[in-house]
Amino acid sequence: MAKGTSERIYTPEQIRTAEQIAMQQYGIPQELLMEHAAMAVANEICGADETYPATAAILAGPGNNGADGLATARLLTRRGLSVTVFEADPECRNEVYRKQRAMLQAYIDEGVMLGRLTPDIDWDAFDFIIDGLFGIGCNRELTGTVRSTVLSLNAYTESFPEEMSQDMIPEGIEEDGTREYERLDRATVIAIDVPSGIDSRTGAVLGAAVRADCTVTFSAVKTGLSLYPGREYAGFRVVADVGIPKAAMPETDMTVLSDAMPMLRRNPAGHKGTFGKTLLIAGSKTTPGAAVLAAKACYRSGAGMVKVVSDAEVLKELLASMPEVIVTERTQWLADPVKESAGYDVIVIGPGLGMDETARELFHRALAMEDKTFVLDADALNILAMEANTEIAAVSSKSDTDNSIKQSFAQDLAERMKLLQEKFPKNTILTPHPLELARLLGADAKEIAKDRLSVAEQWLACGEAVLIMKDAATLIAGDGRIRFNETGNDGMGTAGSGDVLAGICGALAWDARNGRRTLAECAAAAVTVHGTAGDLAARKYGTVSMTAGDMIETLPVVFGELQVVH
Repeated sequence: MAKGTSERIYTPEQIRTAEQIAMQQYGIPQELLMEHAAMAVANEICGADETYPATAAILAGPGNNGADGLATARLLTRRGLSVTVFEADPECRNEVYRKQRAMLQAYIDEGVMLGRLTPDIDWDAFDFIIDGLFGIGCNRELTGTVRSTVLSLNAYTESFPEEMSQDMIPEGIEEDGTREYERLDRATVIAIDVPSGIDSRTGAVLGAAVRADCTVTFSAVKTGLSLYPGREYAGFRVVADVGIPKAAMPETDMTVLSDAMPMLRRNPAGHKGTFGKTLLIAGSKTTPGAAVLAAKACYRSGAGMVKVVSDAEVLKELLASMPEVIVTERTQWLADPVKESAGYDVIVIGPGLGMDETARELFHRALAMEDKTFVLDADALNILAMEANTEIAAVSSKSDTDNSIKQSFAQDLAERMKLLQEKFPKNTILTPHPLELARLLGADAKEIAKDRLSVAEQWLACGEAVLIMKDAATLIAGDGRIRFNETGNDGMGTAGSGDVLAGICGALAWDARNGRRTLAECAAAAVTVHGTAGDLAARKYGTVSMTAGDMIETLPVVFGELQVVH
């Protein structure tokens, strides 16, 4: 994983544009860019060693990625490796490929060998296997010999245990060193730019894809390397500068967040009234724990005061574990919402709320107070989706003409998003998981999963609300930007994890009220704090055994270690 709190990320189309500008506008030869790319791969393999006695197999596809592979083969041969190139098409007519192949021919006498790509390669005969089949240019499913070879390679790597053998750690490699793949007791698979078979925009697997231990990607991270499953297939990610000038790189509204965002400095003269007051409308008789988890997470994330609106039974249980919380029963709050919410500028609605008539009334009475900042989670999103579906159904029943309108709403996500954003104030954060998002958008979850980036881009174009698209790779869409979260782990896929995030959002959204951050920045900070807490909990309990409550217990450590900025 690339390090750094914030790193720019690009679509493959943007990178191609940058390459064309570098070559055409700034006169940088393509051969020079390719040489730098090959040097980056060779350096990742050999490190600082001038000579490196090892064996390497290069899988060369019929295009520019294959040409990168041939250039890498030449450089590795010069550094003492025994290299065999397996070509998918030795008669390839790609001009760049032909040039690199001609240069490689000069090294035949130095031991480099050429062969045909085949699934019968003896993978265990090599120390390194370098994937130069398709890379960033892969836009259709792998077929034929390439597909069968990729499946053969994956079967080889998957036949070894995931855990790295401790007795195989080479001398000088630290336990927490960055090049963890050096500890493998099998051949190391390194992908050039993007693992072949991965859609470099969406991260989707195109039928089959190379499972790499390390991916050396050029110029910048591609979106498909941050989204799953592409992120998993990429393995350890190295970003290499190949000589494209910064002036050639396009503007991007996307960033990767691989660490928790900094904490804003607290006023040393502040008090409970100035550190943010959060109102939680959460919990019900069947799901009381949601209110408990959200309230605890909110306090642990710095809120000065937290008030919970819920059933009497829920509040009794809440007070037993949290005497700090302020409570109000549902009926009391509904009698005078404005009075009961006075001074509470952030309202979190939905964790464990239920969808009965009272829950829906709480939802609507709260949203009527447009001067507040809202976090909509769980059942609040389900209520929103249900009512949007009802509205569309009512429109479609009027006439045959109106039916075409219904079809437009159902099929055009942008129209659906505009409809949704009319139903709540613009200063709102939504936190749907994949199924909740599918309900909100009236779409199939599998279709959304195919290109989550496009969904985030459409959301930005339809309004000002902030969308947290929860998933293994969470996206935050808001303030004209898309942020890719890379904190967290699969252990966070447990009941109550979303309630913890909602509570963190409720606390950190205060910084948007006082103008120190945009609401989208607050949402991104909450997601990364949540993910980092999950990572700490995983270290202590393991991903199988950790619970949502474990994440709350690690929050003080997370905040205690965060960089503080003004």
